[in-house]
Amino acid sequence: MKKKVDERDTMFARMAWSVGSAAYEDYYARNPDKKPIDDELRALPGLGSQETPTYSPLANPIIDGIFGLLASWHPLVDVEPSPIKIEQSPETWTKWVKGTATYLGADLVGILAMKPHHYYSHRGRREEVYGEKISNLLPWGIIIVRAMDPHMIHRAPLAPQTVETVRGYLNVAVTALSLASSIRQAGYRARVHMDGNYLLPLVPAAVDAGLGALGRNGLLITKEFGPCVRISAVTTDMPLLETSKGTIFDKVQRFCSGCNLCSAMCPGKAIPTGPLDKMKDNWIFSSEKCYRVWRNVGTDCGVCISSCPFTQGAVDWTKLAETEAPEEYAQEIALSCQKRPFNPDPPEWLKGERAWQTASYQKI
Repeated sequence: MKKKVDERDTMFARMAWSVGSAAYEDYYARNPDKKPIDDELRALPGLGSQETPTYSPLANPIIDGIFGLLASWHPLVDVEPSPIKIEQSPETWTKWVKGTATYLGADLVGILAMKPHHYYSHRGRREEVYGEKISNLLPWGIIIVRAMDPHMIHRAPLAPQTVETVRGYLNVAVTALSLASSIRQAGYRARVHMDGNYLLPLVPAAVDAGLGALGRNGLLITKEFGPCVRISAVTTDMPLLETSKGTIFDKVQRFCSGCNLCSAMCPGKAIPTGPLDKMKDNWIFSSEKCYRVWRNVGTDCGVCISSCPFTQGAVDWTKLAETEAPEEYAQEIALSCQKRPFNPDPPEWLKGERAWQTASYQKI
């Protein structure tokens, strides 16, 4: 039986609480080992702070503005459905959901039957609901993926990369909110899971929905876009059918075992090297080391996404599916593609009078 994740243990939750708040006091009373490192991280400059080397007077208003907009939409994630229910077969609703989501901007859509382990055990990121057990679980999950622009991501870890990150969160939230509103109008419950307001970890759900594989960097590796994506979800009681899961992703983790590019290029050494831990069936990623880079640099980094051969389009999926030695194929690809396709120049519309864009990656 798969173990549930407690949202209170996630880095985003731990960094969201005010020092001295009820959430803060409760969590560190039960997890005193995490308090020293978390307090140290809190003391670092905030993301987007003028104290960080990537601060941009043109990019940061976009980043902060969109994150603020997304937060203002949180009351829309769970709204009562219409009292009039439209009856259709699961086959019809499945086709409708996939078609509607795609029409509303989704690049990839998958559906899975939600099991208890897909949801967090307790909420933690928002102080007003801290510690609430997650119950009344909806039976179906619609996983929505929207691609990001790799040309912007290759500017990681500078501010234009984070501009693209927030655009990704915005795009995927708009699609999810629009789809959920449509489902409710058909008379069914629909709960949106978007930036800052999730009831489930999205990557495992996306993997189980057949949209990709778990990569060494802890992100979803899709066939079409690699890890250069953002994810949201809509859970619902609308009767649906699961997405069929092919075998195309079966060798991705073995490929990652032989590649190591993301771990080699990670500024914080947060991504483990070496082969997959077969006992745990994943790599042990250090969220603390990763987040330290974010606070020191001032952005959400993105180097692991940029350096990934799947993002760079360097992987021949037909060859990957056919090879009996994915690790050796990965080593071949890692030698042939760019280890770090870094572009330090912002797009013209983000160039201003200050020389922020010349921030040196070597200094970061």
